[in-house]
Amino acid sequence: MFQHKALEAPLDRYLGDFSLYLWQQGIAHRIYEQSGNQVVWVEKESAVEPVNLAYKMLVSGDLKLFREKKETEARPLAKAKLLALFSRSKATVILILLSFLGALLVHLDPHGSLIHFVTFQDFAVEKGALVFVSAQESFASGESWRLLTPVFLHFGALHIVFNSLWLWELGRRVEFNQGIFRLLALVFLIGVGSNIIQYLVYPDTVFGGMSGVIYGLLGYCWLWDKLSPDETFKLPPGIVGFMLVWLVIGYSGVFTLVGVNIANAAHLAGLIIGVITGAGGALIASRKPAS
Repeated sequence: MFQHKALEAPLDRYLGDFSLYLWQQGIAHRIYEQSGNQVVWVEKESAVEPVNLAYKMLVSGDLKLFREKKETEARPLAKAKLLALFSRSKATVILILLSFLGALLVHLDPHGSLIHFVTFQDFAVEKGALVFVSAQESFASGESWRLLTPVFLHFGALHIVFNSLWLWELGRRVEFNQGIFRLLALVFLIGVGSNIIQYLVYPDTVFGGMSGVIYGLLGYCWLWDKLSPDETFKLPPGIVGFMLVWLVIGYSGVFTLVGVNIANAAHLAGLIIGVITGAGGALIASRKPAS
């Protein structure tokens, strides 16, 4: 968990090479924009002083960074940094890949001959119309995977790109700070809960997408940071407001007018589940004695 503030730097100072230097020194860190500055956070308190010393040397010109080396020397370091990033984002990457597979399945199966196996309700196409099997009947037959699998279905390029970008932004924050199992547990809980609510509000429809999970992760990170002693996830300013406005626009019916169907119930349900779990988790964590 990156909970120790090491230093602040102005926005106009490029810290990309400095970050690579810290990774080479074995200093795990994250850099966020906060209150008009770049803030470097580290995992261990013992790393605060070395980071400050290195930055002072950078400002004075005494620190030799990677950009001053030959491209052939810097490339392995950049590759190592990229591999380190993905190694700490395994679950997030897998979820994004599954979402792309779901989008590809929808694209290659316009008549629903395959996707009906993973929708919340099973269905068949008869005389050009969808005939749905009740969800209760499907679950009674042991098809419990349908509770979750709709989150991987995506309908169109914008749908999958939008959701993948937000999943990368929010999923990594949870995975970095609280681990793979916490992220997967949240995705399962929020995904199942938002799918059930979407079905109860809009039965006999084909729906899907990771948006409900994304709103849930947003609510989780938001309330955790509000109620925990330290800002664990450090969401960028404005991100919560933007997503809430987007939720309101979805309920306004604007997207329906232009022929785009939005799973509004799943979005709202996901947000509520995330807020509850984030608040509960932060309160429980704040009561634990410091180690």
